[in-house]
Amino acid sequence: MTRTLHELTHVDAPAWPGLESMFAGSPTPVVVVPAEEPSTADQILETFQVSVASPLGAIVWNAGAVVIDDGWLTLVGSGTTTIPAAEQRTFRGGESGPAFVAVLCAYDAVGGLFAVHGWGFPEADPGEILYWAPDSLDWQGLGMPHSTFVEFVLSPGLDTFYTDLRWQGWRNEVSALKPGEGMLLYPPPSTVEGQDIAAVSKTAVPITELHAFAGDASEAYVTPDPESGLEPSRGLRGFLRRRRD
Repeated sequence: MTRTLHELTHVDAPAWPGLESMFAGSPTPVVVVPAEEPSTADQILETFQVSVASPLGAIVWNAGAVVIDDGWLTLVGSGTTTIPAAEQRTFRGGESGPAFVAVLCAYDAVGGLFAVHGWGFPEADPGEILYWAPDSLDWQGLGMPHSTFVEFVLSPGLDTFYTDLRWQGWRNEVSALKPGEGMLLYPPPSTVEGQDIAAVSKTAVPITELHAFAGDASEAYVTPDPESGLEPSRGLRGFLRRRRD
């Protein structure tokens, strides 16, 4: 049975007050980016049929995005003109893996993607958080639901998770990014030449270009429609062509 927007937003125990307390008490810097178009949040909740009693629904309803750790990680909500919104997409598990459906719920500054698994990924349960890693060019299940994921990214455990993708001075460089920008690492961390993260070049690019880079590199995205902003020509091939030119 399809629930109405009123039913999705008028709940006995909305999750947002608890999230706000977690944000305020987090040892990691947190910035809530206001939503720019309330009707987008309405549409997302109705499409996903997720209520504001869940952290995912609460973030969509109350924020355009939540930026964590000085811009290293972004929990997506209803989006802004530069930050993508939470959206159901069809992804692919590696270059030749099966297509599966999941909801993009977060991304990091160096091209990693987080999604709530819906169906089709053989190694994860529905509702489990999946991570696409820019150094392995593949998806992996993290063994936690979205609510636990939010708690995790607000904890010091984030440092350990990103040990291989952070470099000395990353905070200053990432915090200087504009909203909706990411850091393109070249050579990519998936290559032998790119494994010394401190030595690679780092270029600020729109996050949609960085996501297209990931899609070109490993077919992480099966682009759902022409208006998604994830044009393959702006990804890996386009970037390498511009470097040659």
